[in-house]
Amino acid sequence: LSVIDFLLSFVIIYGISLVLYIFPHLNKLGHVDESKLKGGH
Repeated sequence: LSVIDFLLSFVIIYGISLVLYIFPHLNKLGHVDESKLKGGH
């Protein structure tokens, strides 16, 4: 069980790092969409 827990913890940390890495790109896309909506109206 200790080996499985170690691998799962490593996968979870890797997943969290991916989410933190992707968030700034999502914020940029969201900002562009907001500017397009405001410009359209």
